[in-house]
Amino acid sequence: NANPWTATTAAINGNSQGGGSSGTARSLYVQEYALDNTPVADGANYDNRWIGATFGLTFQRETRSLLMAAYLKRHIGFGPGGIDAIYKTVISTAGVATQPVILFELANLGINVGTDPRTGGANPIGADSSTRNQDLGVFGNIGKVGIGNIDLAENGKDLFVTNLFENKIHRINIGMPVK
Repeated sequence: NANPWTATTAAINGNSQGGGSSGTARSLYVQEYALDNTPVADGANYDNRWIGATFGLTFQRETRSLLMAAYLKRHIGFGPGGIDAIYKTVISTAGVATQPVILFELANLGINVGTDPRTGGANPIGADSSTRNQDLGVFGNIGKVGIGNIDLAENGKDLFVTNLFENKIHRINIGMPVK
């Protein structure tokens, strides 16, 4: 296949874990990038309930693993792993992605990325993507808590994670294949 596969995530309004349309809307897209501008087919696309709000994406070429980092966004809820989750999916050479799973949560590694401003029922957002919300508690925390970007070192084993809460970049050995 001469065309490369690309992956991106979408921002879906609402609480992806609330059981409504926010969770069933597509938020992970894998598709072929047509180098000659011909129409191409989509690969696998997954519901928002599997990853929620994400920002940083990086790809381990050797295992075809796409890693995605949770990200605090206004009006958009986290996935099942919460504020400190790194998710993983494996994309085949045909563009078919496995269902995303939580690879790990940074708190389990002793890394503090801060507290979800929506914790404890404060500042709830609706489960349906068409529901309006104010999400006021998040506004002042954007860029101050959670994970920023992620990237893999050239060796494919070391994951660099931007910790917005501690203003640090953490280096985490994830192994080859990703463990």
